[in-house]
Amino acid sequence: MIRKKSCDSLLHAVTRTLLPPVFVLPATLTHTLSPGLLWLWPGTMGVLTLFGLLSALLGQQGLWLVLSWGSLSIPLITTAACLVRAWSRPSSKGGLS
Repeated sequence: MIRKKSCDSLLHAVTRTLLPPVFVLPATLTHTLSPGLLWLWPGTMGVLTLFGLLSALLGQQGLWLVLSWGSLSIPLITTAACLVRAWSRPSSKGGLS
């Protein structure tokens, strides 16, 4: 039990520092958000992915390569962190999801 608690606190600390504050809102607060604020981060991730794909396609070397890797890795890291956080919480149906 001590190991799980320390692992949860480490995951919480890492996701708090890496993810924007919008991703750590309580579930009760998401019902009061406006649609523009609710879709801000998914839209940002989409634009970032599109930029990464276009920069990888159009620029094959130098700065464009670094920009494409960076802009494509941010949505991937964010998705992985959110999945790890979701899998570590109990499901509404009972047990881990």
